[in-house]
Order: sequence, then C-alpha cells, then structure tokens
Amino acid sequence: MTMTPPPGPAARLPILETVAATFRSVLVEHIRALPRAAFAPVLLSLILLLIQVRFGLTPTTPDSGAEPGLPFGHFLIAVAGVVPYVIFAVAWHRLILLGPERGRPSLLPSWGSRHWMFLLYGIALGIVVMAVVLILAFGGILLGSVFFGSGGEADVGEDTQGFAVLLAVFAMLSVGLLMARLSFVLPARSVDERYGLGDAWRQSRGQGFRILLIFALVQIVIALPSLLVFGLLGIGGSFVGTINEMAEANLIEATILFAGVLPLLLLGFLASYLSTALGVTTLSIAFKTCSGWRP
Repeated sequence: MTMTPPPGPAARLPILETVAATFRSVLVEHIRALPRAAFAPVLLSLILLLIQVRFGLTPTTPDSGAEPGLPFGHFLIAVAGVVPYVIFAVAWHRLILLGPERGRPSLLPSWGSRHWMFLLYGIALGIVVMAVVLILAFGGILLGSVFFGSGGEADVGEDTQGFAVLLAVFAMLSVGLLMARLSFVLPARSVDERYGLGDAWRQSRGQGFRILLIFALVQIVIALPSLLVFGLLGIGGSFVGTINEMAEANLIEATILFAGVLPLLLLGFLASYLSTALGVTTLSIAFKTCSGWRP
C-alpha cells in the first residue's frame, strides 16, 4: 500500500460533487459504522470530562467562588482531549479510503504508530500555522506603524480599523489555504503511506481555494446541528458541575442526576463526532481525487 506521489494534482477537485459525496458517504453509505467508530472516542471524551470536573479543571471566574484547578491541569486535559479525536479521525480516514472491508473501524482500537504519526503531523501543521500567524502579525504591526504612525489612541481612526479588518481577513484566508493544502498528509498517514508535507503541497497546487470552499460549504450545511451540539454539551457540562458539588453532600442524589444527564452527554458527543466525520470525509475525498491514490 505504497504510492509514489505525482509531481502535481492528478485531477481537478470538483466542488459541488465533493460536497454531495461527503454527505452521501457519511449519512448514507457509512452511517452504520459511525457508532462503532465513535464508541471508544466518545467513552474517552466522557471520562475526560468527568476528570475535568472532578478535579476542578473547568474554567473559573474571579467571582465564581470556585477554587482554581491544578496549575498544569488545564494544559494536560487539553492535550488529552485531542487523543479521542485522533483515534476517530484515523479510523474514519481508513474507512473512507480503504472501504468497509479493509477499513472497518474497531470497537476498541489500540493506539499505534499510525496514530503517533497522525498526531505528530497534526502538531507540525499547528507549528506552521502559528509561525505564519506570527509573521503576519509582525508584518501587520510594521505596516501599521509605517502608514498610520504610532502616536497612540489619537491616531486610531477608521482607516486604521479598516486596515486591521483587512489584515485579519487576509490572515484567516492565508491560514485556511495553508491548512487546506498541507492537510493531505493526514489521510495519507492514516493509511500508512510514506507521504510528507512537501508531497501534500505539490499535489494540492492550484486546488487550495477549491478545498477551502468545499470545507466552507460543508460547515454551512451543518451549522445549525453544530449549534445544537454545543448546546447539548454546554447544558450537560453544567449539570456535571452541579453533580460534582452535590456528590460531596449527597452521593445518591448526585448519582441519580448523573444517570439522567448521561444520555444528553452521549448524544452531544456522538453529534460532535458526526460533525468530525463530515470534515474527515471531505479531506479523504479531496486527497484521493487530487493525489490519484488507490488502495
């Protein structure tokens, strides 16, 4: 299962066809595989949420009266929270690219080398994006000081605000295009291909805006369900906080309340992974089309 990446895109990525293929693949062809692929990630996400609340790792405000969490706890829980999504993304990429026979998700997957590679390349993408953001921010400050001076608040006017808005739009577009072009490495590594960021950059040449537009269209379609997901997780999370406080006084009542909230949390997490499946499927289809990859 090793490919020799061509020097450029093997085919032009169709926009509307790719959007339609994404929803057809997730909601029709592979919808029965979603609970199986999401079982372990959802369970891990739920466990991490309970740990986060139990040890006071939820964000607090100065007026809340809550004690701050562990000094390093917020960072650790954020890093650990990536693991379930890596497990799910790798499994779903393999399902889309290899098919249900060879890429059938495991109910209880083990963490292996392909997960490490996926995570490392994801970190590499994050570092590249951060570097670009810093360069754009520095360039924006430099240009702003040249054209608009640095005399303080008195110099801040409509021109300066307009420049800031344009710079922000340019930065978001640049980062989006960069991510779209380099992210081909993620599905490739999920199927154990020897594939790097340079290969992704070459094979996505001229396709960046198309990939970005496809992702945007998919996100627009799922915008309302996504709001529902955040609402369910927010409501469930608030109840978990209440349960944690009740547990110190009345463990039985806290257990009963948790049993009632659990279906809400599970539904929220499952919907969250459904949204993730749509994004992963879009990337897999784009990679397969532009690279000409075949299993």
